[in-house]
Amino acid sequence: MKYYQRSLWPNLLTFGNIFLGFFAILMFAQGKFLTGCWLVVIGAILDGMDGTVARWVKSSSKFGGEVDSFADAVSFGVAPSVLVYFMLPDSLGWAKVSMAALPLLTATTRLARYNLLSEEHSHSRIFSGMPTPSAAMLFVGFYIYCHAYAFDFNTGPIWISLTMIVSLLMISPVPYRRLPVIQIHGVKRPWFSILVLVIIASALLFDTQRVLFPLMVVYLLIGPIEWIVAHSGIISTEEAGKLRESSGRPVRRPFFPRRRK
Repeated sequence: MKYYQRSLWPNLLTFGNIFLGFFAILMFAQGKFLTGCWLVVIGAILDGMDGTVARWVKSSSKFGGEVDSFADAVSFGVAPSVLVYFMLPDSLGWAKVSMAALPLLTATTRLARYNLLSEEHSHSRIFSGMPTPSAAMLFVGFYIYCHAYAFDFNTGPIWISLTMIVSLLMISPVPYRRLPVIQIHGVKRPWFSILVLVIIASALLFDTQRVLFPLMVVYLLIGPIEWIVAHSGIISTEEAGKLRESSGRPVRRPFFPRRRK
């Protein structure tokens, strides 16, 4: 199979993610928030599949990586910001626009920083800062969760707090492991890890609207906890070194790294 034929499938998934992100923005603008949230969730699934498919068909390229970043900016940057804008109270005035723009601004900053440093950590399972898809899942997952339980999701302080916390974590040096966090290879009891993954996947499949947000909250907390543990000397020196190196502490890279000329 020729290269352009093999590269068609992962690129279709990536462009599908962009389309779903754009479609979600339209749904938010029309007040169909639940539909838009589910579109972002489906886009996150496609985002997780395109890289895997690219590796299967051996068609990974810089073009695919750049398009994937644009897709993430639309689906996990613009779309969540639009959702946040409609959820924040009008009493904030002009601050409402600034607050709603935070997910977009921090997501694009996070993506740019990841692209510039991706060559150094291409095989690492640890990110520096919360990944943009995970951050988007917290926003849309919160709306879906509140809708499932008929909660008052228009409460301004909750959305303000969620927006600030998630946005700061995206550009923070806090290390976050790739999803799924539970590893199978290299562990003493892989059957236990597989069992846990099957249970989580089953729960998400059968009751996504009530399980997605709590799981993402757990993921949000894992990063800061591991970052604190890594700097407290509780875990092994090797593992702590990986977490510190991924968080940018020992190397002291600039916050906005520049491309090498």
